Amino acid sequence: MRHGVSVILSLASLAISVALAPSTASARPTGEPQGCANCHYESDGPSLALGFSNPTPLPGELIDITVEIEANNSEALRSGLFLASASGEGTFTLVDSEDTRYAFEDGDQSSVTHAEPRVLENGRAQFQLQWTAPDSVGVTDFVLWSITGNSNGESDDDHHATIRQGIAHGCDALNYYEDLDGDGFGNEDSVQLSCDPIAGRIEQGGDCDDNNVETFPGATEVCNTVDDNCDGEADE
Repeated sequence: MRHGVSVILSLASLAISVALAPSTASARPTGEPQGCANCHYESDGPSLALGFSNPTPLPGELIDITVEIEANNSEALRSGLFLASASGEGTFTLVDSEDTRYAFEDGDQSSVTHAEPRVLENGRAQFQLQWTAPDSVGVTDFVLWSITGNSNGESDDDHHATIRQGIAHGCDALNYYEDLDGDGFGNEDSVQLSCDPIAGRIEQGGDCDDNNVETFPGATEVCNTVDDNCDGEADE
């Protein structure tokens, strides 16, 4: 089963590498968030989504990127972003320099952050960017990190979230999944986009428990308090 790159993808929170975030940033005294993976934040962070004007660009093609942030905490007032090309490939272009800036001051255009924290409107914020794909054929992974902050001056109760999204340029890429239990269905959380087959991975996802060979889409549902067929319900 083939899987195209989604124009809009929203995933559950994942852990971001500390190396991808500025090492000296922190929450401001008013609680406004800045890109930082060295502080402690609560989970249940905002829902994040990346939208691409062309989800399958050609090498060297310029595309528009829309970042959508939606708070899941009722006390959230502001939000920001840290968006990076995980491999450092491709270059970002700032659409509005008063809205976003490059994350580092050494001429690196592979990561961007907010110029000022965005005040949420109805719990939402949106950022616009542009990105030029590398000249080579392949897949580039983006890592999007964000928090929602309040105004109590503390960083330890701000809520964080991260998603990782791959985009193919110049090839018909497929999603490949780990299949640890060998039941022919891969773990959705292990997805990796690639132009070429990946040894040890399969094209079929959908497994809700990749450590149980008897749990997979289409399995027989039995009365055991487990979602055997991965349809979101147990013992139906």
